[in-house]
Amino acid sequence: MSKSLYSTSVPLNGFNLKRMNGSKFIIVTVLVLSILIAPVYAKSEIVPDPQLFPRSKMIDVQVFFWKKIFSEVKTTEVLIHDRELVLPIHEKVSVIGLTRKQAKSRVKERSRQIKKQLRLLADTLEKKSPLNPSQKKILNKFYKGVTPKQLRKAAQRLRSQYGVADRFREGLVRSGSYMNFILRALKNQGVPPELAYLPHVESSFNFTSHSKSGAKGIWQFTRSTGKMFMRVNSRVDERLDPFISSLAAAKLLKANYEHLGSWPLAITAYNHGPNGISKIAKKLKTRDLGYMIRHYNSRTFGFASKNFYAEFLAAAEVAGNYQKYFGALKLNPPLRYKEIRLPKSMSIRTVMSRLNYPRKQVLALNPALNPRVLSGHYHVPSYYRIKVPISGLDSEKVAQINMSGGKSDSISNRKKQGRHSPKWVTVKRGDSLSTIADRYNMSVKNLVSLNNVSPRKYLYPGQVLRVSNGRNATEVIVKRGDSLTTIARQNRVSLHQLLAANDLNFNSIIFPGQELKLPGGKEFSAPQKRVLRVTVRRGDTLYEIARRAGIHIDELTSINGLSKSSVIYPGQRLILSL
Repeated sequence: MSKSLYSTSVPLNGFNLKRMNGSKFIIVTVLVLSILIAPVYAKSEIVPDPQLFPRSKMIDVQVFFWKKIFSEVKTTEVLIHDRELVLPIHEKVSVIGLTRKQAKSRVKERSRQIKKQLRLLADTLEKKSPLNPSQKKILNKFYKGVTPKQLRKAAQRLRSQYGVADRFREGLVRSGSYMNFILRALKNQGVPPELAYLPHVESSFNFTSHSKSGAKGIWQFTRSTGKMFMRVNSRVDERLDPFISSLAAAKLLKANYEHLGSWPLAITAYNHGPNGISKIAKKLKTRDLGYMIRHYNSRTFGFASKNFYAEFLAAAEVAGNYQKYFGALKLNPPLRYKEIRLPKSMSIRTVMSRLNYPRKQVLALNPALNPRVLSGHYHVPSYYRIKVPISGLDSEKVAQINMSGGKSDSISNRKKQGRHSPKWVTVKRGDSLSTIADRYNMSVKNLVSLNNVSPRKYLYPGQVLRVSNGRNATEVIVKRGDSLTTIARQNRVSLHQLLAANDLNFNSIIFPGQELKLPGGKEFSAPQKRVLRVTVRRGDTLYEIARRAGIHIDELTSINGLSKSSVIYPGQRLILSL
């Protein structure tokens, strides 16, 4: 990268750039929880503290660029600019009325022409020939004294960026529904209120937003990171709940800060990952984000990661002074709702009929419920708190929900079930997988398997983990990748007992989120020694045998000392379970 970068000296007629230096019912007696939030956001302005959120000249340039993207350039416009230095902005291309393919073609053609013009300009300067008016206009976008070699490099660094001004404006309106809750969540975690602006960068406060990488919700949690702080399974995906995910984001950002020591790095780590940022800091022996941006290049630490902190700062400036950029806006009023903890698992139709709320309201306030739950294919799990409008809910409706549990709703019975059923715990500072496993009389292997995490996974304070007492457990919830054989082995019961307890047969198919009963009575101090075998039939493959047996292909090959490409033959005996 060239040592000469761009400044933020920007006249109205273009970019005249000068040289500069260049991341669950814990049983309670009260069933209804009210969320009452005062309208604060629309009346107050949060200004980023420069001591907490410092800016170098390099980051200032990036902030200037992203403020234009957020407040001036629409989603039907594209800026062609420098990939590494952000500025200069070579051209704004309108793609209004074009299909995605047509827009891509137009931008590609304009980029080709700009690249050609930069190369011709470099040749002209090298030959010391007179410049024509269009070449002078191009040259004025660069710093004084730019060399032909630097112009040719700039020609290779063209990048296109769509604007989001209209989407940002819509996000501002939507943010009124959640902003005060977010501010409260941040305050409770002891982190700066400015972080409340981050969803403008991630999703424009659209909880239905999702990325190609599978990130979802207003905070764009990936599945793996989301499972560290929230429930993400076949029935509930709390990443889509703006309130639950906001508390999770506050915890994650706090953990990043405690790990990295500065907010620029903590925010960048929200995009790039704390371990990745930590590795860069160690390699460069610095915690200066601006220095990292200038001097560290890799396939993973690219444009998005390098600009994420600046995007946050730009979003904070635009959202904090939205009247300046968008005029008077009427923000959505803060959402006010009540929560009802279900006494047991039940269908969504039962919940709606007993509460007498229309489906539309249930959908709006409970986006975390999986479509299969809303369609009635799965039941709403007992740990889920149904959100309902704060008006129109009376004690009679709550009583109807409570009575739907029958005898099992007695407090003593619920407490008894609570001891036997799986629980959720929150990781505290200093906790590790081994300390949590010891605390709940589990093995680390069982804890890791139950949460589908790596034994070497870093635990964050505030992370939610599922734990169960294996000696008292009466049920288990199937996770992705589970088989009847692995569930029986992990819970120290025989496969035949597990099948009999659930009225299944050897070829039964299980699915993630399914609840299986564990046989009571006899407990096993060691896995069963009985060996289950199968005889290969004509036309069988390892994959087909594994599918019929309900085990993973890797387990089948490992037990039998085979590889996935091994040849099997009719009459051959294969081991299914040890």
